[in-house]
Amino acid sequence: MIGVQVSSIEELLNADGSVSGIGRALYPRHFPAGEGLPGTGWEGFSPMNMSRMTFVFTGTSPNQVVLPLDEPPDYFPHASDVLIIGCQREGFIEARIVAIYGEEKSAILRSPLSMRTCD
Repeated sequence: MIGVQVSSIEELLNADGSVSGIGRALYPRHFPAGEGLPGTGWEGFSPMNMSRMTFVFTGTSPNQVVLPLDEPPDYFPHASDVLIIGCQREGFIEARIVAIYGEEKSAILRSPLSMRTCD
């Protein structure tokens, strides 16, 4: 993976609060800091103080995923099959890596990149 060393991923996977899973990303949306969809009841879609990509994750452990990201990715279609690695937060998973499988295989990394712990 470009910009990420395997040792950093291993360290994150072994950190307290770390989660990983394979599943499907539904309703991916990018929101600038302070924006969102108030009143949805979905933590990741509510206004937050960070720019982010957010989606509903159905898979090994259904959850909402928030990927801190300044700009929306070029490729992230609805119902993508994904691998996520991140940290469990109250009400959502804060992703560090989202790997999308499909015609265009791609990985989206947290911005700014921070890999080693879930602090």
